[in-house]
Amino acid sequence: MTPPDSKEAVAKNDSISNGLNRLRDLDLKQIIFGHTPLVLVDQAMVSGVNFLVGILLARLLGVAEYGCFVLAFSAVLLLNSIQMSLILSPMMVLGAKKNQDEQPAYFGAVLMQQICFALLSIFFILGGGFLLVLLVPKWHVGNLLLPLAGVAVGSQTQGFFRRYCFTRIQAKGALLLDGVYYGGQVLILAFLSWHQYLTPKTALLGMAVAGLTATIVGWIRARGQLVFNLSLFKKTAKSHWDFGKWLGGSAVLQWFSGQLFIYVAAAYLSASAAGAIKAAQNIVGVTHILFLGMENFVPTRASQILHTSGRKALNQYLKKVALWGGIATGTICLVAASAPGFWMELLYGGQYGRYANVLLWLCGAYLLSFFAKPLGAGLRALENTKPFFKAYISMALFSLTCSVPLIKYFSLNGAMFGIAGVNLILVSVLSGTYFTHISNQKEF
Repeated sequence: MTPPDSKEAVAKNDSISNGLNRLRDLDLKQIIFGHTPLVLVDQAMVSGVNFLVGILLARLLGVAEYGCFVLAFSAVLLLNSIQMSLILSPMMVLGAKKNQDEQPAYFGAVLMQQICFALLSIFFILGGGFLLVLLVPKWHVGNLLLPLAGVAVGSQTQGFFRRYCFTRIQAKGALLLDGVYYGGQVLILAFLSWHQYLTPKTALLGMAVAGLTATIVGWIRARGQLVFNLSLFKKTAKSHWDFGKWLGGSAVLQWFSGQLFIYVAAAYLSASAAGAIKAAQNIVGVTHILFLGMENFVPTRASQILHTSGRKALNQYLKKVALWGGIATGTICLVAASAPGFWMELLYGGQYGRYANVLLWLCGAYLLSFFAKPLGAGLRALENTKPFFKAYISMALFSLTCSVPLIKYFSLNGAMFGIAGVNLILVSVLSGTYFTHISNQKEF
């Protein structure tokens, strides 16, 4: 008779082997999209509209005014990063593990959490913006604070319903919400431009209107599927905090480490420096079709593979994502780097041509940063998010100590070297931690 322990071991090995075989049998579309090709269509639309909006604003506002817009809008990016860490990332991983009966109450509790965070965001923008007006009045961001708060609330709540749709495997719903939000932005900004009303303030107001409209659509679609329970809200908020506290701290440090070089460049050089960096980011931002698309499905898919097939299958999945995603990212960056001055002038006009070297630097930085995506998805699947915090502490310390001397002595090239440096630190820390953790993780 086979010993019981031996039977369990055989069953375990069979499960792992079957999981690996199923993974190898998947075609490329299934590996990347998990039977949801609409995810790519949706992300292509989102990134395409962001690309067009960035070009429109940079070209029509001019490099200096666009720089002021970028400095103000970075506050929304910070809040969205914290939202992703404490609300959306936990929802996409933990929500994927809920059964059908648990989902209405769970997602209702997460929506309550989102509303609380949106209210806090308003106070953060108004209070922080007031301090910025006092400290750096030459940036002229005082009249942007109220519309900026509207953009923060609209983008967050629309983002919640969008990720809710992805977690519930409702890609058509996510596509509808993004069509309203991003299509609305294009229509409003085109109208403002046509009638020569386009300014940083009116651009932000238009984005806020589009976001709040998409939020209404999202609420109408989801309201019958949600149950609100105060006690579950507290429990869910705690579980999200336990999952995302390191990610949340990491988001703040990531923003600090990445944006500090832009802010220091604007302070030492001019607001035009911030506008030039963002304009170049818009070009290599085509890679966001892949980057953000991966955020929509890779963490959830990685979590499911680890749960059903184990860490070996997880490694196989992430290797294939890294291979094909790296090839796609490298191709885009190579095209942009082949003629940086041509692309800057073609898209934004002659005044941007002298910033060609900025685009060249960013091509290298974006290619490097891609590999943090599959590594991060693997760590989240393993529910080990502390390494993000460690990585961003290192990045923030590097930025804090090096941003001023780099920009002071090497001007804009110093800022770009710093941005590339923080991406190198991120990938190095995440890769070392992931492979150490996965090698020590016991198979189920």
